[in-house]
Amino acid sequence: MAEPLKILVDANVWLDYGIATSENHESAVRFMVESAVNDVVLYVSSISLKDVFQLIVRRTKKELRNEGTEIDAAWSAAISESAWSFVRSMREAALVVPVGSSEVLHAETWRTAHGDLEDDLVLAAAKRVRADCVVTSDRELLKRAQGICLSIDQARSLLGKKLLDSLRNGELFVDGSPCIRIPPADTDVKRYRYSRMRGV
Repeated sequence: MAEPLKILVDANVWLDYGIATSENHESAVRFMVESAVNDVVLYVSSISLKDVFQLIVRRTKKELRNEGTEIDAAWSAAISESAWSFVRSMREAALVVPVGSSEVLHAETWRTAHGDLEDDLVLAAAKRVRADCVVTSDRELLKRAQGICLSIDQARSLLGKKLLDSLRNGELFVDGSPCIRIPPADTDVKRYRYSRMRGV
């Protein structure tokens, strides 16, 4: 029996999933459903939980203020409870990857290649759990970590098995563009995957 696909989901994808007005909301919802149907093991970094909580609170308050609502103690409590509820749903859908000193050290080694501590901590969390990829809406991270990071739509294509017919010459294609390089059969896959994360 094949091992299940392991995907670390970036904070921005969780926000796309949880906020109905998000531009990528529908794709993120479909990704989550398709992940469940395909028995994918989802992960979320502990840092992403904090980020999502804070961003939901901030965005909800901003939207309410834009509608003319005064945010009093009762509103603040309700908004906070809503954010906590979403974090609980994240924990139910995904395994939480703690980010500690080891991940900080890994992030620091990637500093020259990426330069964004938050993104590098996400990549380090993915490395910790040996995730097959990271799904993100962050365009810069997608550019800097090609072969490790997939957009929501690329991940959906992967989950939809649409790419299986596109295996050619050791590469997996999404919309005609190579997205994940598959190592030759005699390659140590773990070493290959994480050498890619280090930029080697």
